[in-house]
Amino acid sequence: MIRRLIILLLIVGCWRTPQIIHLSPLAGDKASATIAMSYTYAGVLSNLDIQWDDALKTATEKCQNWGYKEAEIFGEGVETCLDKMCDVIQVEVVYQCHYHK
Repeated sequence: MIRRLIILLLIVGCWRTPQIIHLSPLAGDKASATIAMSYTYAGVLSNLDIQWDDALKTATEKCQNWGYKEAEIFGEGVETCLDKMCDVIQVEVVYQCHYHK
C-alpha cells in the first residue's frame, strides 16, 4: 500500500500544467535578412507549450516590413543559462527572411 502511494505521489509530482511560451523579438538585421527571437523559462523539468506559429507570424510580419515575402526558422535555437545554477534559461531562435514560398 505504501509503495503504491509513493508511486502515485511521484507521478502526480512530475505532472505539470504546460506553461504557454510566446517568443519575443530580440533583434533584426535587414542586411542579413534575419530576425532573432527569444523566450525564457525556469527549470529543466518545465512543461513548455511554445507558440511556434505565433513566432513565425511575428517574424514574417517583420520580414514583410523589409520587403520580403515570408520567414522561416533558421537552424536550431541556442540556449544560454541566465544564472549560476542554470535554473533560468533563455533560448534564442533565428528566422531567415526570403522571397519564395
